[in-house]
Amino acid sequence: MAFPRNLILAFALMASLMVSADFIQTRIFFSVDLYFANATIIDVTVSSDPLYAGATTDVFVTLGNGGSISANVSVNVSIFNSTGGFIQNISFSPSIVAPLSAITLSSSWATGSNPAGAYYANASGLYEDGINSTNIFSRQFQITAAPTATPTPGAPAGGGGGSSNPNPAIDENVTIRPTVIPDGLRPVSTQVQFIRSTPLKEMFAGTTAFESLSVKNTAGGTKSLTVNITGVPSSWVSYTPIKTIMLPSEDRAINLAFTIPQNALPGDYLVRIDAREDSEVATDYIALRIKAATRGAQFPVVLKTIRLDRPLGATKVTIDVINPSTKAIAYLRVIDEIIPELRASRDDIVFADKPAEVSGDPLQVKWLFRELAPLERASVSYSIYKLLQEYRPYVYWSVKQVEVSPKEIKLSDIVVIREIFSTLISEGGEGEVFAKVFYAGFEPVNFKATLEIPTGFETQPLTLEGVLVPRGTTDLKFKVRAPPGSDGTHSATISVLLDDEFLISQTGYVTVQRAIALSWQYILGAIIITIIFLLSLFHYLGKKKEKGEREAHITLREGYIKQIKRHIEK
Repeated sequence: MAFPRNLILAFALMASLMVSADFIQTRIFFSVDLYFANATIIDVTVSSDPLYAGATTDVFVTLGNGGSISANVSVNVSIFNSTGGFIQNISFSPSIVAPLSAITLSSSWATGSNPAGAYYANASGLYEDGINSTNIFSRQFQITAAPTATPTPGAPAGGGGGSSNPNPAIDENVTIRPTVIPDGLRPVSTQVQFIRSTPLKEMFAGTTAFESLSVKNTAGGTKSLTVNITGVPSSWVSYTPIKTIMLPSEDRAINLAFTIPQNALPGDYLVRIDAREDSEVATDYIALRIKAATRGAQFPVVLKTIRLDRPLGATKVTIDVINPSTKAIAYLRVIDEIIPELRASRDDIVFADKPAEVSGDPLQVKWLFRELAPLERASVSYSIYKLLQEYRPYVYWSVKQVEVSPKEIKLSDIVVIREIFSTLISEGGEGEVFAKVFYAGFEPVNFKATLEIPTGFETQPLTLEGVLVPRGTTDLKFKVRAPPGSDGTHSATISVLLDDEFLISQTGYVTVQRAIALSWQYILGAIIITIIFLLSLFHYLGKKKEKGEREAHITLREGYIKQIKRHIEK
């Protein structure tokens, strides 16, 4: 027997009544988030051209990230000679490259005693905790022998206080060449001591700079001193005093003015300062590092000066950051890594002006510069209350790294509200509004989120606070109650304040459904349908029972007739 039509109809009517009642329906969104970093080395540049033997140059590496999340990349540049012989590694500190952006890193490299010839700078990087590697980018460059010239008899030697040229007939500008600073270099003391020194002074060719050293008379009587300076052409330096008389325990400054010509050969020059009385000579040294003029260059450059204050027991560091280009630099980070020989701690460091972040092991000092104007020069200084007697560690203590970005990557650039959605809400009823916030950075970020919705709606909480998940998605959820008479679609704006500084917003929509009241007509209809359903069910069961009894009676009757037939046949 087929299932009765009226029973099916009754069931369908009950279901339609339930669906039309005040039920909240949820719209479901499916999304696939692909989070990946794709770091690539775009270029490697060796700045000096030509690069003379003995000179110091800057090596630039440009990194790009074509992925959807930030990449923390550690770059290494290996220097090889033309036969494949390994020369040196230049290791950069890890740098964060934001999605779809590029940065340029630079670090100094001293050619030292490497001979003239062809060399290769091979750059590669690791990211994702060393799991992924970048491409390998190779750049060939040349180290060129410094040009030589035949001294011209009778040529002028230049001037300045205290001429260091014993033979004015020979031009020192063509005979004094860059040199490799020897090991074991330190001041020599007599009863006269150098108490303030400058072991390293970096300058550009074509510029002028001033330095001041100090000597102290530790003897019980007066000293009559003659000062003499050698190691650079006499036209490059002038100084005062040339002769001086010092009383017992007196300090005296020796002031130097360096004027480096535009055509000076880049490299290291060992400037020697002698303070002599008869056969007693107190000696100090300055490693004068000349860099090629950079005006009009694309990338920023740095100069470093290291001074020693022995009465204070302090090493004083000054770093000059120069933008040689005709364009402003939006974002620049300078990293100076303190040499391990100083064995310094954070407590030993004091900043003279612009403070910096101090972290890491070995200790690194990090400054951030914003909007460095064309041709602008910015200086930072700090002191380490430790010092060394030997100068060589100071001489080769270059700035660790300079990081340049064409734009400053702000939190608002790497945080985005990807979508806003809500449940369907009935008038006077409650629902929920959701948002997905994607953050591409590395460090956790505090946030405060609010939901702006038309007047009359109630939201909980008023402010949602938390921490964004680094390199991933954070879900936000607000409960919303709709007022009566608010059926329709309404705008809803979620605003997220990042680290109490950067604000991002996104607008979505909330749908409110008109409520269908269960009046007496609906209740009466439900009762009638229920009665019809029950009567139909009882009728169906009764018919089924009656049919079963009839079939059993027919079966019994047929069996009885068969027995009678078998009896007659016998």
